[in-house]
Amino acid sequence: MFFYHESLLNVPKKIILKKYEDIFVSFMQNVVFKLGEAKSFLSRLDRFKVFNPINTIIFGYFILILSGALILMLPFSTVSGHIGFTDALFTSTSAATVTGLVVKETGTYFTFFGQLVIFFVIQIGGIGYMSLVGFFILSGEEKIAFEHRLLLRETINSPTVKGIKRMAKRIFLFIIGIELIGALIFILHWLPEYGYKAIWRGIFHSIAAFNNAGFDLISTGNKFESLTQYTADITINLTTAGLIILGGIGFYVLSDVYRVVRGKKRQLSYQTKVVCLVTSLLLVFGTLFFFVNEYNNPATLEKYSLGNKLIISFFNSVTPRTAGFSTVQVAGFYKLTLLGIVFLMFIGTSPGGAGGGIKTTTVAVFWAYLMKCVKGRKNINLICRRITETLLDRAIAITFLSVIFIGAVSYMIAYFDKLELLPAIFEATSAFGTVGLSMGLTPQLSIIAKYLIMITMFSGKIGVLTLILSFANIKKKPEVVLPSGELTM
Repeated sequence: MFFYHESLLNVPKKIILKKYEDIFVSFMQNVVFKLGEAKSFLSRLDRFKVFNPINTIIFGYFILILSGALILMLPFSTVSGHIGFTDALFTSTSAATVTGLVVKETGTYFTFFGQLVIFFVIQIGGIGYMSLVGFFILSGEEKIAFEHRLLLRETINSPTVKGIKRMAKRIFLFIIGIELIGALIFILHWLPEYGYKAIWRGIFHSIAAFNNAGFDLISTGNKFESLTQYTADITINLTTAGLIILGGIGFYVLSDVYRVVRGKKRQLSYQTKVVCLVTSLLLVFGTLFFFVNEYNNPATLEKYSLGNKLIISFFNSVTPRTAGFSTVQVAGFYKLTLLGIVFLMFIGTSPGGAGGGIKTTTVAVFWAYLMKCVKGRKNINLICRRITETLLDRAIAITFLSVIFIGAVSYMIAYFDKLELLPAIFEATSAFGTVGLSMGLTPQLSIIAKYLIMITMFSGKIGVLTLILSFANIKKKPEVVLPSGELTM
């Protein structure tokens, strides 16, 4: 057997690592299993596309959710020492999909250990476990297998696999840096109020905000208040909103902007331009929408000054884009405002961001198609580029399937729990967009409704079209061109 000894100090590091690698391979061959047979077995499974990148990511999230639920069921994870499997699974699903819908108050129901479990599940679910693999495991390899590159590309939502290894490492370090800055601001701001407890609260809320997860440790007494204690607090509002925007804009966009700022790239990519434009427009029009609609609402904005009204309106145009934090009671909004929130939740974040929804790029493609129809153009153009029919088909499929999915879930929740349609639609859309906003219904949901919401959260995180295609056995067949049919519209 080979052990580390002082005589090995002058031995090159590669030789030592090679020796350990030989021992490990020998152990796996003779004790655990024969690598050749295992490889043959995996190859046979791969004929049925069991190990394609999409299925691997889905399976990874299943493992993350189930592991989190089982750990949360341990006696020392909760203050009472007990939590049911359904509630534990719901909490873990909400954390892994960075949603924020909760059936148990995070700050009072769970112990520090339980909160720590939720913390790590949020972080892994938000960044994407394949991004972590890319940084910790693959960073030591000189070359990455093409299958690994595909996995990283699916997690990051990069348009290409080119430079994916460097991008994964850059994104990981960039994320940690942003989260540390956010945590420091929260800690310094809350230190006079909470004392040493501000350290953990600051770290937790920075992670939750950047990963667009609406979990908080502020609420007490099962009131599920979120950040309503800091409705007009400029520091909390702007810091939380900034973290949400950076986390939701997409990891690829963050990396792209960083490279341009550092001078390593001449101009922003096309995807970055589209994402930044749509995000900016949604923030501006969302702020104006909330400001105008809620200006005289006594339950939300009426009692605040003009400046505070603008800040609150801005925050509430940011948080429906999959964050889930709220500085005013959601149930107090006018119905028209609630419909606007449903629309923003349905859109969600950008591709590669820590959230769900149909994505900002899908909205951009639809807008370009609408302009094409209105102006009678032959091609679909967007920011000096032509949008292909393939992208339009995908946008239509995603939106159509998402509407049907949310509609079906909303109907079932309303039917089983005897609810009005608007609260049911709000809850289902919040779950699909992995937002976490609620009109106060989540803790009162029936067991059937909770499982429906869990499925919706998972589908929103993975993507409903991606989820369907992962289970579909699609075989390419020769396409038959049928005669055209005339319709009036």
